[in-house]
Amino acid sequence: MASCGASAGTAASEWLRRGESLLAKRPEQARACFSDAALADPLSYRAVEQLGLAQLDQHANVPLSTAAATLRRAAHLALRQGNQTAAAAVHRAVGEAHARRQDWAPASTAFAKAFKLAPTDCVLSAHLAQARAAQGQHKRAVAALRAALAEDHACLTAHQWLARVLPSTGDLRRANPNPNPNPNPNPKPKPKPKPKPNPSPNPNPSPNPNPHPNQVTCGARCSTRAPPSSSTRTSPSRT
Repeated sequence: MASCGASAGTAASEWLRRGESLLAKRPEQARACFSDAALADPLSYRAVEQLGLAQLDQHANVPLSTAAATLRRAAHLALRQGNQTAAAAVHRAVGEAHARRQDWAPASTAFAKAFKLAPTDCVLSAHLAQARAAQGQHKRAVAALRAALAEDHACLTAHQWLARVLPSTGDLRRANPNPNPNPNPNPKPKPKPKPKPNPSPNPNPSPNPNPHPNQVTCGARCSTRAPPSSSTRTSPSRT
C-alpha cells in the first residue's frame, strides 16, 4: 500500500487536504492520506467519506463490500454530528454503486436510507423506485414516488417513473400525466371578437312599402296628385 508521504504528527485536516490534492493523479496515495486522516481524527466523517468514495473507484481494486462498509461508517459519523445532508449523500453513493452492478437489493436498502434523510429529493425517489421495481416490489416503488410527489408535486422525474411503474400494479386511475396541476395559472384573456361591420346600404332601394294613402305610385308615367277638397270645388258657370 502506498504511503501518503506526509510527516508524522500531521493534523488530520492536513492529511485530508493532501489526499484531495493527490486524488486526480495519484489515487492510491490519496487513499493512504485519507486513511491516515481517519486514524488521526476517528470521529470526523469527512476523512472516512473521502476514503470510501475513493475506494469506489473501479481502478482501486477494492471490493464493493469494503467501500460500502466504509461509507456506512461515514454516514453514521455524519449523523452523530447532525449532518443529515452528508449522511444522505453517502447512502446515495452506496446505492448508485450497487445499482451500476444491478445489485438491486443492497441498492434499494441504501437508497431507502438516503430517501428517509432527504424526503424532498424527487430524483432520489426515482432511484429507489427503480431498485424496488427491479425486484418486483412495484407497490413499494409507487409508495416512494407518491411520498416524493407529496413534497414536490412538480417533480417531472417522479411523475415519469410513476407512469412507468403504475401499470404493474393495475392502478392507473391515480396516475397524473400532467406534473403541473395548474400549467397556466394566469391565462391570458381571449381577445374579444371584432364587431361585424354594418351592411352597406342597398344602392337600389325598393319602393316605400307603406305609401301615403293619397300617394299613387305608377312609375315614371304618373305623378302624384291629391284629390281636390270639397271646399275648393267651383260651381259651373251660368251662361
